[in-house]
Amino acid sequence: MEIQGRECKEIKIGEHSYWFIEKYKGGDVRKMYNIMVVKGKLSLKEGTILLRLPKIFSILCLRVDDDVEPTLELIDNLSVSDYTKIQNQVIEEVTNLFTEIQ
Repeated sequence: MEIQGRECKEIKIGEHSYWFIEKYKGGDVRKMYNIMVVKGKLSLKEGTILLRLPKIFSILCLRVDDDVEPTLELIDNLSVSDYTKIQNQVIEEVTNLFTEIQ
């Protein structure tokens, strides 16, 4: 599905459908680098990703269900089970992105 001119893939978690970017552009990579750099070096450690989850999620996920913006409030109100699944998806997406780049 195309959202905001971007090709996205649907990932169902709990009762929601999350639309994650399928193909990244240079701007996405730049934003991710800005978030993932710790003390001047890129950190792909799981702990770093989890600490920055809201910012990363807002880059990777363009929409929830048909019309909901992916926000911090949305993440904060998820069940623990759904939140954990979102964490796992974000870790997978970030790892795949930076593995592809290297």
